[in-house]
Amino acid sequence: MARRRGQQKGFVHIQGNAWYVAYREDGVDADGKIVRIRRNQRIADAKEVSKREAQRIAREILTKVDEQAQRPSSLVSVAEFVTGRFKPDVVWALKHAGQKHYDYVLRKHVIPALGDHRLRDVRCTSGTPSALCCNHAKLKRAYYGDNPAWGVRMPEMNRKETHALSFDTGRELLLMLPPMVQTMVLLSMTTSLNVAEMLALRWTRLNLTGEVVVVGGEVLEPWSLAVRENYYRGKFGSVKAKSRRRNLPLSRSVANALKEVLAKSRFTAPEDLVFASRNGTPLNETNLLRRVLKPA
Repeated sequence: MARRRGQQKGFVHIQGNAWYVAYREDGVDADGKIVRIRRNQRIADAKEVSKREAQRIAREILTKVDEQAQRPSSLVSVAEFVTGRFKPDVVWALKHAGQKHYDYVLRKHVIPALGDHRLRDVRCTSGTPSALCCNHAKLKRAYYGDNPAWGVRMPEMNRKETHALSFDTGRELLLMLPPMVQTMVLLSMTTSLNVAEMLALRWTRLNLTGEVVVVGGEVLEPWSLAVRENYYRGKFGSVKAKSRRRNLPLSRSVANALKEVLAKSRFTAPEDLVFASRNGTPLNETNLLRRVLKPA
């Protein structure tokens, strides 16, 4: 049967103890130019497979190569794509916490392990930063074909059991803490606030009265607070997800503790921070953990 136009025959041969097929493939280099690349791919063990079977396998391989002839795969390395396309196109638009997370994972894990590999040779597991990088590469037509890792079932993840303080231990801990940190821990114990949300809490978003107030065009019920902002790694930003944008009720004991903070603070303007440093700036969560919470 005559070969179709653009269809290559390849060269099936024995090399050592195995069948190989030699062929040429189009690719795109780092400058975006189409180049011709020589390939010599192992097919099967020569002792187990006949030449005719080896030729059949080679035709299957070459058919896939010919299908991609009009859309050649990228020769760009993972490191080059991450630096030149993924970070400028994707990472910059993430929230501050997301930028920090991706920067750490890419710099500490992805680039050291895969940076020198060609993007087209990398197979990414769904749900990982490298998978998002691969998806973006396909969007920008720097990578073609399906990801073989899609649909792969991962083993069950064994997570450590969550450790929670008993009521008595929690009370003992509170007594060991300085007043402001004591209030923060009490607030954390009785609401769903995380440390980033507490560090960004402002007086204008607290209602420590028995009357309904309006804040920013929104109703804030008596004895409650509004979570609208967080402070993470030196930067203010919106809350991590829509579900974290919420109003939370306060128990009377927590409301009284917050009133004591207000009475002792020098920063009580509506936009001032509830938990502020001596200069009115946000507290440092790393210092709080290392200097106060862990010793306690």
